[in-house]
Amino acid sequence: MPATRQTRHSFIVSACAIAMLAIVLPARAGLEFAHTTVNVGEVRCGAPLAHRFLFVNRGKTDVEIVDMKTTCGCLTPTLSKKVLKPGEEASCLLEVNTLTQAAGPQDWWVKLQYRAEEQLEEVTLSITGRLVEEIRVEPPSLAIYADQAVQQVVTVLDTRAESLSLKAVSATSPSLRATIGKATKNDKGEWAIPITLDFTGDVPDGCHQETLSLITSDPSYPELHVPVTLVKQAQNQVTLSPNFVTIRAAAGRPLPSRIVMIRTNSEEAVEVEKISSDDPAVHCTWAAGPEKNATLKLTVDRQQIKGDHLSANMKIELRRPKVQTLTLPLECDIE
Repeated sequence: MPATRQTRHSFIVSACAIAMLAIVLPARAGLEFAHTTVNVGEVRCGAPLAHRFLFVNRGKTDVEIVDMKTTCGCLTPTLSKKVLKPGEEASCLLEVNTLTQAAGPQDWWVKLQYRAEEQLEEVTLSITGRLVEEIRVEPPSLAIYADQAVQQVVTVLDTRAESLSLKAVSATSPSLRATIGKATKNDKGEWAIPITLDFTGDVPDGCHQETLSLITSDPSYPELHVPVTLVKQAQNQVTLSPNFVTIRAAAGRPLPSRIVMIRTNSEEAVEVEKISSDDPAVHCTWAAGPEKNATLKLTVDRQQIKGDHLSANMKIELRRPKVQTLTLPLECDIE
């Protein structure tokens, strides 16, 4: 038999064998997705970004989604349902707060873990795109630790010739009150709009996740969302200073370390039990002092940062003056 006919014959036999296997073997139990990745192209920092992933249960038994893990706090996944009967359809909506992200290529993903026929399966859903920065908010997120009224300033920066204007500012917590200042040019030639944020301190003890919504006149940026963490601590407790860490460095330059103080007004000295980070690129050590306080040293390993931006949270577990856990947010940008 000539080589070409033999090759063609072998291909036909292989194709038939595969087809027979496809008929004999049952379909893999679990979820079938229309697609698991999407490229949204160019997106402005601060502009709304969301995508809905559709899927169906192709198995013969119920499927339960048991866990969702995301790249960072900037990504919010929402399931239409957690348990799917055979043949049922559902969706996962991924919403990205692009305001807290650095310009350049980005990849946001969520890992869904589900149980099908007593087995755990995992699938990754991802959104990729390139962020273009015309406006930004500094700081992009806030963590306010207080046991009394405090005031902070958030600034909207616009690099364009004509600045957007803020029509209104609202917060999900009544203990946050915002006042919009006048737009002026800063020393970099950017438009800067200050927002004075007053925290009345009138919240229960504990940690509260809130949102500051900035309504603008620009149709490209109709609403900007700034995450705000409110931590109300009773008297004679410890505080972090600063309570939010920002690290920036030019490309090719080493990332500087940062010092954070754990301050106390208790008669007992601060003692740290354990420090952990939700990102392996961030490392933190501590030392006693000065006085009854403690000192943290934060470093970031550039080699472990995916892209040019990193958002992380550190959990600082204290042994004294009492057993408690503090959260320290960190943002790192390579410019």
